[in-house]
Amino acid sequence: MKLSTFYRENPRGWIRKCLKYLKRHLTPICQWVEIAFIYLEGRAKVWFEGYIHNNKDVAHHDDFMKGICMRLDSKENVVEEFNKLI
Repeated sequence: MKLSTFYRENPRGWIRKCLKYLKRHLTPICQWVEIAFIYLEGRAKVWFEGYIHNNKDVAHHDDFMKGICMRLDSKENVVEEFNKLI
């Protein structure tokens, strides 16, 4: 099983795949966020670097997953695209 790189599309789907990948490889929970970072690219990687900078003590996987969905979910992409038109 291979984990795909996450750019920005479908964060919830990618997180589900990521969790399956991490559990299947028996990755210790304390390494989940670090491993997930390896598979981020583009705006997702930029978001994560800002997230880590602002939350140095909060690198828990639940917070990471909630944050990535809140920031990069497709619903927000629609709002962002609409704002570009204005």
